Amino acid sequence: MNIIRVGTRGSALALKQVQIVADLIHEKHPEIEIQNVIIKTSGDKITDKSLAAIGGKGLFLKEIEERLAAGDIDIAVHSGKDMPSYTPEPFIIPAVLPREDDADLFIIADRNTNPDARKALEYISNLQNIEDAEIHNNMNFNITIGTSSPRREELIKRLLPGSSTTLLRGNVPTRLTKLAVGECDATLLASAGIKRLGINLAENGIIAVPVPDEYMIPASCQGIIAVETIKGNPVADIISEINDANTKFIFDHERALMKMLNADCHDAAAVNIKYLSETKNHIKISAFYKNSDIAVRTCNIEEIDTAVDDIREQIKLRKNN
Repeated sequence: MNIIRVGTRGSALALKQVQIVADLIHEKHPEIEIQNVIIKTSGDKITDKSLAAIGGKGLFLKEIEERLAAGDIDIAVHSGKDMPSYTPEPFIIPAVLPREDDADLFIIADRNTNPDARKALEYISNLQNIEDAEIHNNMNFNITIGTSSPRREELIKRLLPGSSTTLLRGNVPTRLTKLAVGECDATLLASAGIKRLGINLAENGIIAVPVPDEYMIPASCQGIIAVETIKGNPVADIISEINDANTKFIFDHERALMKMLNADCHDAAAVNIKYLSETKNHIKISAFYKNSDIAVRTCNIEEIDTAVDDIREQIKLRKNN
């Protein structure tokens, strides 16, 4: 195979992720030419409504998978967090790349004149030092936070009492511009996207702090680049050479637990798994669904199925109450 046609969305972040994949392929197969095929998805076309209101995460995949099925492209490169909790036949995921920082950033414009915006930023940056629950209960933040994510909306309102949300969609630069011109007091963005794009937030008049994941569980598969193709396509063998097995383990299990919870981007829900040791044999699993508390389990990797069942049952009990 001398040419691999890559289906991708046209945003700067999507193209950067394709370049990351292409570089890894070229390390092993310098003779292969990578051709980008930019595809505008339904999720890109409809920007005035939340994804939950117009059909969910699949809107970023539908047209791309149609081109895969038609043989117009060989592979597709996706942000893992944009994918539904399962991959239907005949599609397969032969590779995912090492996970980038999966945290969400709480972001304000430096010139924002609402004092509660900076108060919220300072509060989040000091969360690890706050031990008294009464301090949190007595806080109030009169700010508007731009987001289109039910997960972020639910969790940030828990974290910042008195705050409200407004719809904010678009690619990363677009959302930062909307923030800068005052469409909202603050927003939340994935750290992975900022890092991959090489955006210097301070130089753009933006202040950001990471939200600890015990308060803001990252989206399932956030920070993971996934490569998709059709079962039986010989390109799968080439793509599997760049697969990161440790990240694939997390990718598969985060999606599986989301599916067990019957959750997708229509819901305020999240699953996150982290390795707790360099040997990758000890993990932490965090999850929540709508009004449930955040459930956390730590276990040896061999015990993951039992831990997942425990979390599912805990959340299921809360959902039914």
